[in-house]
Amino acid sequence: MNIKKHFSLSLGLLTLSAPLFVQADVEMRLSKLESQLRETSTKNARGTFGPNLADGSPNIDGYGFYVSADAVIYKLYEDNNCYANSYPSATTTSFNPSLYNTNFNWNWGFKVGLGYYAEHDFWQSGFEFTYLKTKKSATSSGYLLPSAYSSNDLAFLSPTNTLTSGPASDYWTVVFYNLDWTLGKDFFISKYLSLLPAFGVKTTWFYQQRDITWPNPLASTTPPPSNAVQDNYLAVGPKFDLLSKFYFGRNFSFVGGVDVALLYARNQTSSNQNTDQTVPQPETDISWEVTNQSVKTYSVSPYLGFCIGVAYDTNFYDESYNFGMQLTYEEQYYNKASRQLVGFGPSAFDVSLQGVDLSLTFSF
Repeated sequence: MNIKKHFSLSLGLLTLSAPLFVQADVEMRLSKLESQLRETSTKNARGTFGPNLADGSPNIDGYGFYVSADAVIYKLYEDNNCYANSYPSATTTSFNPSLYNTNFNWNWGFKVGLGYYAEHDFWQSGFEFTYLKTKKSATSSGYLLPSAYSSNDLAFLSPTNTLTSGPASDYWTVVFYNLDWTLGKDFFISKYLSLLPAFGVKTTWFYQQRDITWPNPLASTTPPPSNAVQDNYLAVGPKFDLLSKFYFGRNFSFVGGVDVALLYARNQTSSNQNTDQTVPQPETDISWEVTNQSVKTYSVSPYLGFCIGVAYDTNFYDESYNFGMQLTYEEQYYNKASRQLVGFGPSAFDVSLQGVDLSLTFSF
């Protein structure tokens, strides 16, 4: 009889306490759901809720830093690459001349970067430095005059007002430095497509040195006409980047991006054109004398760049590190970045770079 009483009492207590256990389980699930909603939603300034965009940065359990190293191969282009005009004979300067140009080859350079992924809203900030040095020499021979883009005198004639046949040469060196700082956020806008908009500051420096010589119209014992040109271009300004990735699989993606900047620039340009003055020149000759000029110019001009390629990244060592590799084709365009003291005064010319970039990134 006592067993039946105890069993009935226990069953009654269990029946009464069941709703309490159910309620506790529901509250626990609701609490977990609320926590997940807080992670994936935002209450905006107007007091309404909306979904967060999923973070696109490497999902690792690390310190939030990344380093990058790039090998680049670029080819540089400039508008003012003509150094001599060639004529068929000594007295045919009225004809349209053939042009001798100096065209750069492909040259290796590098990039290095350092950045940080912030825990707050997954913003990321980083610096990237680029270095490239390219040089080219060109030689030619014939009845030549300086081009309008290579000399601040338009012609060198002999005392008989005819052209002298001989050699001309152009030795041209360009050193390029660039330092970018950016702040942006990487996020997915769909299952496969991510965007990384960023803003920052761009700093660029071009240093150029050209040494040009032309045929000597006087005795062979006198130095040939020459022009030593230097141009220092230093620019800084705000920039905006937009990088997109389209994933095919977990680790591989197509990459495309554009970046624009508005640069405030200073050009320090000098020209040291040396010729021999020991032989008097006829009054009909175009001026032929030693000229040394140095000019500073200031300007505001746009920059435009873009890239397209493929990328791969993966986590390793218990999701503590991430390794990324990216191969892209790039172009960079600097408006009016090169200055030259030419026959008709200081003139500005565009500079552009194009090439391939292989980038390795390690996040930890």
